[in-house]
Parts: sequence; C-alpha cells; structure tokens
Amino acid sequence: MVGHRNLRLLVCAAFVSLLALWASSVALATSQTDTTDANVTVSASLTSNNRISPDIAVNGNWVTAKISVRSNLTELSYLTVYLMGNVEGTQWAFEKQILTQFQPGKVYTRTISFPVFWFMPRGVYNLSVMAISPDSFDVSAANATLRVQ
Repeated sequence: MVGHRNLRLLVCAAFVSLLALWASSVALATSQTDTTDANVTVSASLTSNNRISPDIAVNGNWVTAKISVRSNLTELSYLTVYLMGNVEGTQWAFEKQILTQFQPGKVYTRTISFPVFWFMPRGVYNLSVMAISPDSFDVSAANATLRVQ
C-alpha cells in the first residue's frame, strides 16, 4: 500500500507541475530583465494605467513602453542591440538592429507613452530587446507583453 500511495503522490506532483508550467506560459508579463550575457543587462516593459490590471489596456488608457540596455563592462566596447515588436495576429511589426559603442556602465533607456484609440489593433502587443557583447555567445533578452482589448 505504501508503494501505491507514493505513486499517486508522484502523479499528483507531476500534474501540478505541468499545470503550473502551462499557466505560466500563457500569463502576460508586464516587464522583464535579463543578464544571460553577463556583460549586458537588458529590460523591457509594457504597462498601462488601467486600474484593474497594468497588463491590459482599453480605449482611453495610456500605455508606456520602455527599454533599457546597460553595459556591465569596465572598458569601452561595442554592443549589438536588437529591438523588436509586434501585435499577434496582425501584420504590424517592427525590427531594428543597432551596433553602438557603450562606455563602461553606460545605460541606454528609451520610454514612449501613447493612448489607446478605438482604431488600434486589438490583441497581444509584444516588445523585445536583446543585446550581445563582442566576446559572448550568450544573448541577454527581455520580453514584455500587454493585451489591448
């Protein structure tokens, strides 16, 4: 009997783990920071002034998009920065690649705010920023998601 109880406990634990993994994959993320490449820290954020949830925007709300790239190096270097965004299910998308010189500890930040109008596409808006330093094979990547209803 003890063996069956352990087996049932193991099956329940596996089910709960799979359920948590599924739930986290569909959840919206307002902002994210990453330092996979130890030489670069990147952040992306999409938030609305919606009182119920900053992950959801409706007509009349304001959305703030923010990206940040920080050099963690102690010397002058070039970093390759990728900036991408899209609205899922539409053809609206952008992509930009920048090779730029960074001073040690320099932080590059850009913020833009815009209102949600009735004619804007409805759906999930994605914003991603990635950066890589010259001597690294790892990419620091941050993603932010916001739903416009």
